[in-house]
Amino acid sequence: MLLDAGAPHLEHIAGRVGAPAIGEFGIDVARLHWDMTGMSVHGAFSVESQGEDFPVIGYGYPKDRRFDLKQVQAGLAVSADGGIPLRARVFGGGAAEVSQVAGAMKDLRAMAGKRDFLMVADSKLVPDREAGRPAELRETYRVLEDTHTLTGPRKSDPPLTVRRILVHSTANAAGRQAARDKRLAKATEDLNKLTAAAGGRHYKTREKTATRIGVIAAKRRVTSCLRWTVTDNEDGTPVLAWHFDTGVLKAEAAVEGWYALLTSMPADRADAGQALIHYKGQGTVERRYHDFKGPLAVTPVFVQHNRRVAALIQVICLALLVFCLVERQVRRALGPEQTMSGLYPDNRRVRPPAA
Repeated sequence: MLLDAGAPHLEHIAGRVGAPAIGEFGIDVARLHWDMTGMSVHGAFSVESQGEDFPVIGYGYPKDRRFDLKQVQAGLAVSADGGIPLRARVFGGGAAEVSQVAGAMKDLRAMAGKRDFLMVADSKLVPDREAGRPAELRETYRVLEDTHTLTGPRKSDPPLTVRRILVHSTANAAGRQAARDKRLAKATEDLNKLTAAAGGRHYKTREKTATRIGVIAAKRRVTSCLRWTVTDNEDGTPVLAWHFDTGVLKAEAAVEGWYALLTSMPADRADAGQALIHYKGQGTVERRYHDFKGPLAVTPVFVQHNRRVAALIQVICLALLVFCLVERQVRRALGPEQTMSGLYPDNRRVRPPAA
């Protein structure tokens, strides 16, 4: 089969296609976006039945939370220019995403040649719905900057000092506040029911009441702020008293909406605001995964051997490269307002997305 024949040469094939595309189509690789996604693989796969030279199909930490399904993972690097997927790699189902970044950077450095580039990873795009909102209702950001020193796992590892950009997002803060309010409301409902039931048939003792409080606190994620006591009244019936610690809640609210970006890019190439803009461009690679799993229908995967799974995903990545190059060339040929039909299966008139 074609998949069997191509499997031993995946790295060579990927390199022989991605690098020439950069020069042939004049793709700007000054900024590249990297992300990983998982794909469910159906069938009876054991470690012993799989080829050791290829990514192992196994359980991992899928973003769709289907922990009952085995998977493989794909890493994709796309250019900010047109969202062109220039590099794809296949990883085992249990591979940790953070540990693959260094390898991805080495691959991209080899592909980019002597060009300097910025690699962006792990972000979420600002929702498109923001564009239609009045300016005063749109998400806003604040940025602060300092430095942060990273140390390696070994004492001999040299420390690395990077820029740390602290970002506050009003939408992020509002979302976290809404989630916290929802948790507190549900916890309040559960605790009020337990207060009324304490001393009854199911919670006759302080121990049983306390055990139930622990379950509620863990389920509703209010352990840090919940304060409670269980005492006995005159006839020995347990009595529950509880409240939420307002000091803890205020401290949590004070940090909501903040997150940190780390970068080695010097400030003269991108100030804090520009670094945030680069970071928000990560939606480029996420949209390509939408194509990857949508029009090109890569997932779920029904293939009998991990060798073939790796080869199939690489072949589909090459198809995605062609798909994206067509979009880019058509978009460049059209005027700024012109649309066309025939680019997508439903034949609707559209302008190819700018990724």
